[in-house]
Amino acid sequence: MSAPLNLINRFDLLITNSPASLPHVLAEFADQNITPTSVNAVCHKSGSLVVTVLVKHLNELRARALEARLKLVPAVKSARVEHMVT
Repeated sequence: MSAPLNLINRFDLLITNSPASLPHVLAEFADQNITPTSVNAVCHKSGSLVVTVLVKHLNELRARALEARLKLVPAVKSARVEHMVT
């Protein structure tokens, strides 16, 4: 018998480095009633923030819709979602 597959969506974001940027971007997740499993932010040498957000149990349609919404946020320079199996 095989173990069930766990699907995780990884959102890779490049955002501006200002005090309000990260909370504003994370509010997009809250607005959609999506709770991230983890959030990691690292300052890039260009001064931008590289943010990785992991979300479990999110179907592809909702993940792609959130990716599209994130791309509309002025603080977001780049947004990409990947689906991972663990």
